[in-house]
Amino acid sequence: HWETYAWVAIAIAGVFAQQLAFQAGSLEISFPATMILDPVVSVIVAINVFGEQIQATGPEWILIGACAAVLIAGTIALARAGAPTEPLVTPTLGFPAVP
Repeated sequence: HWETYAWVAIAIAGVFAQQLAFQAGSLEISFPATMILDPVVSVIVAINVFGEQIQATGPEWILIGACAAVLIAGTIALARAGAPTEPLVTPTLGFPAVP
């Protein structure tokens, strides 16, 4: 059953990638992006692996698109709001700044 081993390898790679994202910057910046990936990846896996189907008509697709746009805009706003506006290291002492 090669599929089982493939999913284990993908899961390990996903955890590794998430840890890299957390180490890349402050939690305020990396957390919104990692939280958004969970439902997106879940939907992709459900459609491709489990054969789930989205049963939507014209107006429902518009609502799905609008919700996705709000989700993306909110994630971008959260990431920008958490971005530091001042240096994290004090130039005179070389120690991390205390908020």
